[in-house]
Amino acid sequence: MAKGRRRASGLQKVIAANIKRLRTAKGCSQEELGHICGYHRTYVGMIERGDRNISIATLEALAVALDVEPHRLLLIGVRPFDPALRQARRLLGMSGLTESTARCVGPRMSFAKCS
Repeated sequence: MAKGRRRASGLQKVIAANIKRLRTAKGCSQEELGHICGYHRTYVGMIERGDRNISIATLEALAVALDVEPHRLLLIGVRPFDPALRQARRLLGMSGLTESTARCVGPRMSFAKCS
């Protein structure tokens, strides 16, 4: 390790992995993500390697660009955005059901109360 360079904390590694996973799932380059957020591509690369301790404002900007809630970047193993899941959750809320009482059948969502 180079002199003066600190190891990334566990949370920095989680954030870095989530940003990289979500960025690549969107088919977005580091340069494109940086452009959307107003950051240089090398800064995005340093974040993804865990070399930068980012601010909350940076976390929020990246989350908006990646179409996730900011707190999700702090969770282990965040999956890419799934529009079908968002739609299903919206429908569940409207029907008064919870995710535990709904089930997915094939490619279509089926919402039925479990007995």
